[in-house]
Amino acid sequence: MVRFTTPARTVCLLFLCLLSLNFWGCSSQENLQTQAASREELLDRLREFGISVETVDDPILGPSTLVVRLFSEHVTARGTIRADVFEVLKQLRHGIVSLANTSFGDAGIAQCLQFRRVEGLDFSRTELSGVGIEKLTTLNQLLLLKLAGCKLTDADLAPLFRFQALKLLYLNECPITDRLAATVLVKLTALQALKLNKTRISDEGLSKLVKLRDLQYLGLVDTYITDQAAPLFCQFSKLRFLDLSGTQVSRAMIRKLARCLPTCRIVYTPPTHIESEKE
Repeated sequence: MVRFTTPARTVCLLFLCLLSLNFWGCSSQENLQTQAASREELLDRLREFGISVETVDDPILGPSTLVVRLFSEHVTARGTIRADVFEVLKQLRHGIVSLANTSFGDAGIAQCLQFRRVEGLDFSRTELSGVGIEKLTTLNQLLLLKLAGCKLTDADLAPLFRFQALKLLYLNECPITDRLAATVLVKLTALQALKLNKTRISDEGLSKLVKLRDLQYLGLVDTYITDQAAPLFCQFSKLRFLDLSGTQVSRAMIRKLARCLPTCRIVYTPPTHIESEKE
């Protein structure tokens, strides 16, 4: 029987550790390569259906964010995703699934509940109602949710407070009011991008949103924001982009905001019905 001295034993143990690390390193690399190949195969199958697959650089979600975009032909008359498409799509493990500008509706939410690993869903200008929103809340891992143009009211959107992980929320053209800002949006403290363009949000609603300390992008185009909101905007210390086009604010206020938010890009064009403006 061979007996090892303490130094020799130490050398042997180190050698075995190195072998083990090398083995697991190779194995891990092979697994990553296999996963990448499987992902590309899945994306190719989606492309065969005529689905758009692209990567975009999102300032919040990061570079090379995968966006899988379905079109009207991929949605049934019942408002669900076509069965053959869904069987492939449900295998998706990352990215954003877009059903924007289709007839997708509440009946299809049961399918979406199987998208437990995707980061975002885009339902802009679909037939989704408050019933669908309520069912959707089990997907509380979502980082992005787009509901622009869905005609959803304050009552329809009341369940949104359960999406505590949301970083990006688009509610453009929804008939929402300051009540939603005060009762629901203020609770989504992880938000970094919020679009409320062409809604009924006013200075009062904005006063509630100042609690969203991480907000970086804010869209308020064609809303009821006035010069009275100037002190409120100065409280959004992390704001990098602000669009106030079509609001009742003056150019003097825009200059004031530029001073208190020096690192923020502010976009502003006056309402088309205003021919002249007080400075």
